[in-house]
Amino acid sequence: AFYPNGKVSAIATFANGRQISDTTFNEDGSINLDIIDFIRDSEFSGGTHGWLDYINKHVHYPASSFNKGIEGTVVVYFVVDEHGKISELKINQSVEPKIDAAAMRVIRKSSGQWYPAIYGGRYVKSYKKQSIVFGSSGRYFIQSTSTSNRCKGLSTDNGFVSTAQFPVCQKFIL
Repeated sequence: AFYPNGKVSAIATFANGRQISDTTFNEDGSINLDIIDFIRDSEFSGGTHGWLDYINKHVHYPASSFNKGIEGTVVVYFVVDEHGKISELKINQSVEPKIDAAAMRVIRKSSGQWYPAIYGGRYVKSYKKQSIVFGSSGRYFIQSTSTSNRCKGLSTDNGFVSTAQFPVCQKFIL
């Protein structure tokens, strides 16, 4: 993997389809001791369980929407940048404005609590896709679907990657 200036960003060794070692470099060519992964998904600081806890503690089902019986799944796309900050939030699947705003708000407030993705031994932006279901019980939950359906409409051909351990889709931005 290389930096835009053409210098090597990382060297990884694989055996039997698995990475067994890597060395990462800073843009000036010195060894980077801060990054120890060749490729890593961006991840909420508390991991999968921390993300689920965060959503459950911080998302609020708007009372007016609940009282009207409005329910459904909001799907939000967002970017985790090289510093773990959230940007470029976009509703991909809408329920209604107040519920959409609640989903956007909880994701926006997680900014700075993410570990950025690593690709080729350097921090990169990554796209995420998150579903939040608002149901008639007054509860909401993160929709975790099978790996093959999780990135519906997104393929590895355009750089999206999904992983079994995290209920979001991800695309590395190089």
